[in-house]
Amino acid sequence: MSKNEAKYQLPNMITEEDIQQLRSEKGSLETQTRLINQQYQYQIDEAKKAKDENKVKKLNMERTNKILDMTRFFKEDEYVKSFIMKERTKEMEQYYENLKLGLPYLLDYKEVFAYHLKDVNTGMEYSNIRNKNDINSEHMLHMVEWSGTLQPSGPPHFEITPIKLKGYIGVKKSAPETSNLIYNYHQFNQEKQIFYFYVITGFISLVGSLLFLYKRRFFEASLVIWKRYLPIDLNALIIVGMGLTAFYYMDTYNFLSIYFEKNLKGLLGTFMITTFMIGMIVMMVKLLYRRLRESEAIQEEWRKSFLNKSYNVINDAFLIRSIGTQIMILLGSLIVIISVTVLSFIQRPTPFILLGICFILVGLGAVYLLLKRIGYLNQIMVSTKEMTAGNLEVTIPVDEGYSPLSSFAADINTLKSGVITSRNEQLKSERLKTELITNVSHDLRTPLTSLIAYTELLKKPNLDEGERNSYIDVIDRKSKKLKVLIEDLFEVSKMVSGNMELNKAQVDLSQLLEQALAEHEEQIMDTHLIFRVSKPDVPLTTYVDGQKLWRVFDNLIENILKYALEGTRVFIALKEENGRAMISFKNVTKYELSENIEELFERFKRGDTSRHTDGSGLGLAIAKSIVDLHEGMMEIEVDGDLFKVTIKL
Repeated sequence: MSKNEAKYQLPNMITEEDIQQLRSEKGSLETQTRLINQQYQYQIDEAKKAKDENKVKKLNMERTNKILDMTRFFKEDEYVKSFIMKERTKEMEQYYENLKLGLPYLLDYKEVFAYHLKDVNTGMEYSNIRNKNDINSEHMLHMVEWSGTLQPSGPPHFEITPIKLKGYIGVKKSAPETSNLIYNYHQFNQEKQIFYFYVITGFISLVGSLLFLYKRRFFEASLVIWKRYLPIDLNALIIVGMGLTAFYYMDTYNFLSIYFEKNLKGLLGTFMITTFMIGMIVMMVKLLYRRLRESEAIQEEWRKSFLNKSYNVINDAFLIRSIGTQIMILLGSLIVIISVTVLSFIQRPTPFILLGICFILVGLGAVYLLLKRIGYLNQIMVSTKEMTAGNLEVTIPVDEGYSPLSSFAADINTLKSGVITSRNEQLKSERLKTELITNVSHDLRTPLTSLIAYTELLKKPNLDEGERNSYIDVIDRKSKKLKVLIEDLFEVSKMVSGNMELNKAQVDLSQLLEQALAEHEEQIMDTHLIFRVSKPDVPLTTYVDGQKLWRVFDNLIENILKYALEGTRVFIALKEENGRAMISFKNVTKYELSENIEELFERFKRGDTSRHTDGSGLGLAIAKSIVDLHEGMMEIEVDGDLFKVTIKL
């Protein structure tokens, strides 16, 4: 392209902006000096350690020269200009080298393409033919009318004005056959014929397959069988795989350089394979369509799918990660060992044979470990089977050291211990239930019998007023006792079922304890018990239901009045400990207590086993239920005849 064919603007000078931009990329002189020092300091220190004086001098000189060059770079504009000029010269040389590399392609296309274009703005014409009328269907294989803006490429730092062109471009019929473009053109025409052949034969095969399969009963039978045994994801995978295979045969078996008659046998083979593939694809697509159409069964289809089953298998294998990881490592090791061993004996040289023998020994060790683990697993399974048969005396041996199987064996042993404990608790519960029924029957029947008896006595004629009033007093007392018993029973039932509601507020426990003691002042005097009460000087408040907690104090004081030995001391202590309120009641009992302390919390359980004392036997059970509702803790301690109850809130 001549000087008149494009407008170039060459920057004939390096501007101050270019210089400053290049310097800004480097940062500052101080920064570059520091980087150079850091770059060389380590090397210099290493040379000093090696006592290599020549290398130290050389490195110092290089560092000094670089610092001097960098100083000139930041101080002298001419130095920077020369640097920029060298870089631009390299870019220009590279540009022309690239042009040389593309020249053969341009020369090839020169003999192939014909063009006649005109610059819309200047009217200048560009053409490689003498007469623009030669670009026609008679002389061209293909031609187009073209218009657009052309942006010519140029050397770096040149500004080239875009050219708006309009005209014709065509491919010559006289183009040489050796040209790559013409060769590809002929190949395309051949492939197009092959494509049409495949489309027609494929369509005929498709129609024939559909008609054949539609008329055959085995087609429907095959669909039923495949639907039952073929997962839906494998169904879709078969469609994709056969489709790709069919396209592979149609695409790879081509006639780029041969004619149909020279390879008729291969053509027929490809035709038959493709026909079979298309028929299978049709059947698989129909089956998949039926499955997807039944939307209510899609979840069930997914559950049976190969992907879902594979995921579940892998998930189960790594449910305990250590086991899954160990198995994968062991199997991977065995695969590597077998592969290396086979390759070693195929190679035959002595080093490879020795390597194979070493891998065999390692493999035998791995197999030994695998068999050992399998044997241990068998022991666990046999022992577990005996336990399920009812033999809880069996204990699975636990291997020393930590392993998933030994941990599993320990867990089964712990579970067995829990079952034994649960069975003992169940037996205890059955015993307590029997006692509960007996006690309830006794405690309800006694006042009820009295009520019936004294009611019959009141029916007698000729009773004097004194006897009548005496009988009425007994009936009143027994009915009140029966009422208290029934109310306590209902209250315990509500607490156990979780239907009891708490009305919490800030309550002073010291004041609440004083009120409970005041209610029983006369009874305390009658029993000649000596109460020693200790409490803090300041109010001890907590967030509780005051009415329910008063009932706890009342029940515990009544329990002391019934079962404490006359003339002994009773100690009640209220204090704060670690942010919790602690209330303790201690007394000496008049009756011998059971060794099983927990049974005292059971309903209708009394310290007086002969049941000569009054009361429902629900006092401690109600108190503990109320404390539990407050998320507190109530404990009983017995040391000989010393009985102690501790409440923590």
